[in-house]
Amino acid sequence: MESDDLSFAATATRETLEEVGVDLAAKAEFVGYMGPLQPRNRRIQVVPAIFGLKRAVEVVPSDEISSHRWIPVTDLISGKNRAEYAMEAGTVRRTVPSFQFGDYLVWGLTERILSRLVEISQTT
Repeated sequence: MESDDLSFAATATRETLEEVGVDLAAKAEFVGYMGPLQPRNRRIQVVPAIFGLKRAVEVVPSDEISSHRWIPVTDLISGKNRAEYAMEAGTVRRTVPSFQFGDYLVWGLTERILSRLVEISQTT
């Protein structure tokens, strides 16, 4: 969040435009916030803002983005794409929850955000 941002939604709108070229103010509807999450390796809090796109949009990734995929919400909430990811951190090997969509693996903070979104969708 920068000093000019009036809300977390304003931060999400600005960051989305800067990082993937999608103008949420013009092409999406703000739905709400999820509770804050903290990355395991940093002392910051992330407050995910949920937007619903009004129509399909083109993604134009900046150099901050390594890759992107459009995943249908039904594939996300079905549970069939849940997986475990074996990772190594130095000499420690551990397994972490993940989503697997073909050759695309989602884990870490993004997995935690998506898992919370799935939980919310199943309770509403």
